[in-house]
Order: sequence, then C-alpha cells, then structure tokens
Amino acid sequence: MKKEKFEYYNSIEDMPIYNWFKIQKTNELTWCLISKRKVNVKQMEVLKGALQTMTDEYIDTFGISDTYRNVLQLKGEIVCLECDYIINKDISRLTFIQLAQQRLEKLLNENNSTDETKARIYASKYMGFPIDTKKISVKEFYEILKEASTNER
Repeated sequence: MKKEKFEYYNSIEDMPIYNWFKIQKTNELTWCLISKRKVNVKQMEVLKGALQTMTDEYIDTFGISDTYRNVLQLKGEIVCLECDYIINKDISRLTFIQLAQQRLEKLLNENNSTDETKARIYASKYMGFPIDTKKISVKEFYEILKEASTNER
C-alpha cells in the first residue's frame, strides 16, 4: 500500500484563493493540504501552524479589514467576559457572553459568502475575464483587488 505524501500550502503565494475562502468559511484546516485527505492529530497541528504563518503573511502584506478588526474585537470581548465570569463567578456575565457570541456569529455569517462572491466578481470585472479561484493564489487575488480599488479612486 502506497503512503500518501503530507504536502500542504505554507504561503499565500502558493495557496489558491478557493482554498483560503474554504478555510474562512468552514474552519476546516485540511483545505491547507495540496491533496485533501485524512490527517492525524500531529499533522493537524502542522496545518494550524501553516495557517497561522499564512495569516501572518497576509496581514503583513495587506493589513486587516474593518470586518476582521471587528471580529478580533468581539473575540477579545468574549474572552474578557469569560475571564470575568470565571474570576468573579458573576452569572450575569453568561448572558453578555452569549450576546457577544451571537453578534460574532452574525458578523461572520454576513460577511463570508457575500464578500467572497462580490470580491471574485469585482476582480473578474477588473481583469476583463473570469477569475479561476482554484488557480489564482491568495496573494495574486488580493493584489488584483488592491490594484482595482486604487484605480477606482
């Protein structure tokens, strides 16, 4: 029996934007794999590291959007509320935690599929031909969007 290679993307210059969108939508790290397959716990940790590297690379290259900033702020708020609940045993904090989690879920759901579709259409319109999201890299895709928005001004 031939053992499958454990190959994965570790740069936004290589990962297709299709996979990037799938990870954002599903939180499924196997989209970091070059050929999807089952992975063990140790390999999953490697994929977490690869995604963190690519996320850092993305932020270093393109910065963060207002939406992502809002997501980070809400996550921070939730963590603070959870700490407050644990430290002070204040049951009322559970309600605030739940409300913040609902706001976070709503924010994530609103922006996932519509932003992806709008971005693909916008990039395709700018380029003058349909963008193949399975072939264009994350970096190339966002550079097109950046260039298109710069030329629009």
